[in-house]
Amino acid sequence: AIGFSPDATHAAGYEGNTFMYGGTVGNINTGTSGTNSWWAFKVTSATATVPPSTTPTTVTPVSPYGSYAAIPSSATSILNYAGSTDGPVTGTMRTDYKINVSSTQSAGTYTGQVKYTIVGNV
Repeated sequence: AIGFSPDATHAAGYEGNTFMYGGTVGNINTGTSGTNSWWAFKVTSATATVPPSTTPTTVTPVSPYGSYAAIPSSATSILNYAGSTDGPVTGTMRTDYKINVSSTQSAGTYTGQVKYTIVGNV
């Protein structure tokens, strides 16, 4: 996972940008506490079915991503599980997001993105 939010010069977002972009009204930084506005994410649930098994098993997120955590600014593993030479591994992942908005935060539309990449590992 890596932050991939837009800004004034990158409308589609760019790797490493972790704030929620609000244009002329400002930004919201990533984080998990404090009196300022912030946003965070966590892996709520994940499963993997690794051949030859046909039964999904629960995958535990890499710490601290099983709880709300700051959006990473560099590519960071949030889940790991073994690959298989017996066939494709299938799985599911659910992430949730949390935002804290301070009373001094300007009203507006804010956009924040996280990019997820699957890396094969046998």
